[in-house]
Amino acid sequence: MTLEANLLQHIVDRQFFRDHTKVLLALSGGKDSLYLLSFLYRYQEALGIRLGLAHVNYGQRPEAVWEEESLKRLAEDLSLPFYRRSFKGDFTEVTARDFRYDFFKSLMVEESYTALVTAHHRDDQVETILMRIIRGNHLESLQGISECQDFGPGQLLRPLLPFAKDELPQNVYFDDSSNTSPTYFRNRIRHQLLPLLQEENPKIAQGLLRLSQQVEEAYSLLNSLTTPLDPDHLEKWQEEPKSLQMYLLDQYLKNYPQLQRGSKSLEFLAHLLRKDGSHRTYLGQGYWLDKRYNRFEITTCPQSPKEVNPFWLEFGQVTDFGSFHFSFGKKPKGPILLEILVEAAPVLLRRRQEGDVFEWNGHQRKLRRWFINEKVPLQEREHAVIVEQNEKIQGILNTHGPCLSIQNEHGIMKARIYVQKIGKE
Repeated sequence: MTLEANLLQHIVDRQFFRDHTKVLLALSGGKDSLYLLSFLYRYQEALGIRLGLAHVNYGQRPEAVWEEESLKRLAEDLSLPFYRRSFKGDFTEVTARDFRYDFFKSLMVEESYTALVTAHHRDDQVETILMRIIRGNHLESLQGISECQDFGPGQLLRPLLPFAKDELPQNVYFDDSSNTSPTYFRNRIRHQLLPLLQEENPKIAQGLLRLSQQVEEAYSLLNSLTTPLDPDHLEKWQEEPKSLQMYLLDQYLKNYPQLQRGSKSLEFLAHLLRKDGSHRTYLGQGYWLDKRYNRFEITTCPQSPKEVNPFWLEFGQVTDFGSFHFSFGKKPKGPILLEILVEAAPVLLRRRQEGDVFEWNGHQRKLRRWFINEKVPLQEREHAVIVEQNEKIQGILNTHGPCLSIQNEHGIMKARIYVQKIGKE
């Protein structure tokens, strides 16, 4: 079979365009992207798609403007929509890539495209795997570039990935002189390191691709044999062997792509999750770990209670304070969370304070120790409401945890404060 027949069969077998009608093609002007344009343009009807073209002018070469105008005229000749954007900012491989893909995402949203197609091929895959090995990237990254992945409002597709660049029968294309510059890491891999490795092993490319496949199969097997880490049942994770703990934690962190998944970062996070009790720790990149005994949560900021000034509640009054409704002396309608026995004198509603203590069965107890013993999470301790009368704590209220009405044996308790929950703060 010819390359064209093989590519068409590959696209049909993989059902790349099953769920897509409007397809955006990233067009650089190189041999690979122009061949893919030629192919998809000719098979638009057979594949049931309508093409649009997107080009980024990085402004790094004198001929870049001429190439952009040439691609625009090509799009006009083919009656295809053409979108272009000029790069702005300090140029690096990373900033250029981020700029490019941000542009594609915004286009897909604005113009209702559901698929972005790029012309990555097998040579790109080999180079990428070797680059990741040299950089010491995460093992899972050695699976290489994915043929199909979620992207923006749809999917990112790479139908040329199984095919080598020298197989592409494209004779007219722009030869980007920057592709030979040793300034860029990929170019050094392509023109310097890979040729040296091929002298040692002429089949180094096949070996790297085989390694990538083996990593993919290993991770697929692990995923099928394991149960994902459940943040509400941390004790199950803690019972697993350490190596499996690290794997499950690593997979869980995929939910937080900004967090580093290197070995030191994973070890640090695993150490925090193995520690007893409750604690809150900053993880970097704006994320916090909030561990509450046998459960944990990763949040983008440490939640703190709303600023609420202390309030004096008189007998006969009703008020809302924090997440609670207080009725002093008169029982309200609806479910009652707690009744607090007090004197018929003003009471102070406030947040907890450092050094708070209360009397219980004739003994003084530290409020902090009571929170720990009752397994009240750190965050909820900050939201607790303290009911104080005559400089003594008479009640402790938590949104989700235990509440306490303290019996004062020395006072004359003739009144009740009825407490109802009014929702989250």
